[in-house]
Amino acid sequence: MSTRLWKDEVFADWWPLGQSMVLVRAPFREATRAMRNQADEWSRRVGATYRFDWLRVSCIDEWFRCVEEFTIVPSMHCALPTNTDWTVMWCNSFLCAGHPPLAHCLTESQQLETIHFYSTDRNSTQLAGTHFTYRKPTGSGELTKRDVYCCNQGSRWDFRQEGEPLPEEDLERYSARRKRDRLCEESLMALLERLGVQPWLESTYEFRSKLLRMTDKRSRPPSERFTFRQVRERAGGPPPEEDDDEPEGAPDYLLGKCQEPNGDGPARLLADGRWCGHGEPTFRAYAVSCEDGDRFVVRLPQAEGPSVVEAQPVGGRRGFAIYDSRRHPASVSADSGTEPTLLPPERCPKCGSTVFLAAVGFEVPVDAQSANDTSWFALALECGQCRSGRIAYEHETA
Repeated sequence: MSTRLWKDEVFADWWPLGQSMVLVRAPFREATRAMRNQADEWSRRVGATYRFDWLRVSCIDEWFRCVEEFTIVPSMHCALPTNTDWTVMWCNSFLCAGHPPLAHCLTESQQLETIHFYSTDRNSTQLAGTHFTYRKPTGSGELTKRDVYCCNQGSRWDFRQEGEPLPEEDLERYSARRKRDRLCEESLMALLERLGVQPWLESTYEFRSKLLRMTDKRSRPPSERFTFRQVRERAGGPPPEEDDDEPEGAPDYLLGKCQEPNGDGPARLLADGRWCGHGEPTFRAYAVSCEDGDRFVVRLPQAEGPSVVEAQPVGGRRGFAIYDSRRHPASVSADSGTEPTLLPPERCPKCGSTVFLAAVGFEVPVDAQSANDTSWFALALECGQCRSGRIAYEHETA
């Protein structure tokens, strides 16, 4: 089995983030309902409070870009829909070791079949090795559990197994002379494929549906919060390459979809900050751009419902939000699950063209707590045909 058949390049690019996941054999609705139920139970036990957000992402790269920080005890869990019988769950563990208690509780308390795995063929945030735990409720209040461990202990490898083997396991491989050959990334992914899911292939995921993000709202000290760069450095890999065009401070849903303006284009219409509705001294403006180019068909929101502005790359893939009031904590639409209603594509008032260059501006209050904490939004458009420009839309976020 060649690498490309069981691990897409995007997971290598974002290594070590994908090396541990929880797999739940249940439809997405059932799995997310169980996750919410489990959050309620944890809230009763330890006093935690959780926030739930429905996010739409178009690819694995965008999913990982949405993660702003990593914590020692996971503070964020995501449930991702797939086109299989399984739902994938992932958390922002600093060690990229997943969250085994979540898998245990989803089986014991919520009665769902689960697999927790950790797998890396090279030393990472932890030593190299592969480990999976399979759990299934029996209906009698007990669990069926299968645990296989093949990991580096520093000076030697250790292999052990407990529980009744699964029919899909390659038991002959467990007899390999070298312990480290008995279970590895490739053989684990082969096992998961036989079980009906390939979590390291982007085609497994159903990006037409939203993922569910569960965030523990308890604050954590700076000593327990880390960036992806710090995670990568702990794993022994080179830090991620700096992207000179990637702006700092853009709302999370715009990461990978905008860049710092170069002085030309519609961003020049936002440069003076006169559009800032609350008179705050700080604002940020970005040119909208993605891998499919910088020419877009733009749709504005109707008056009713959440304020969402969508940009569809000309000749590219489906559109994405360049403004979404539901993602801004001070907005009345924050965390709303209501779908927006969009107007027909915007047209140039001079020549009638529907193709534009776009720039977005965000006013930032002095007490902002995150990149999404803004108070005013403005959209500037420049016609791709006649080059006339205007501020086409504004919205009071807070």
